[in-house]
Amino acid sequence: MRAREYLQEYRSRVKQIRLLKAQIAEQKSMAESLSSWTDGDRVQSTKDPDRIGKAVAKIADMEAECDDLIIESIDRMEEIQARVRTIRDPDVALVLEFRYIKGLQWETIAGRMFCTTRWARELRDRGCRELDRRYGDGK
Repeated sequence: MRAREYLQEYRSRVKQIRLLKAQIAEQKSMAESLSSWTDGDRVQSTKDPDRIGKAVAKIADMEAECDDLIIESIDRMEEIQARVRTIRDPDVALVLEFRYIKGLQWETIAGRMFCTTRWARELRDRGCRELDRRYGDGK
């Protein structure tokens, strides 16, 4: 894996976490609309009497999955930051931090660094080449 793909993994995980959190919120909203069975006189029923319990269990499983993703993401972020700190040129390190940790757009990065987007991308390329040289395959 090359440095650029390695660096992009963190942003990808952040997107997965956001998606999962949105799904959890939707599931919670739908679970709130479930009604429980209070009629004890029914003998036969095709409906599941513990619908709420099953919904809560599914939501808890999704939240546990989200927690695992968050922990993995934090670990990856710390690993990336440690490698980026080894880069000698502070501008190059800053571009990598802005792009791959903070997830900023090229126009925003260029504005914060008072340079063109083309130059910001060139700094990113330099950083990726340095990381590839230093860490071999980018891992």
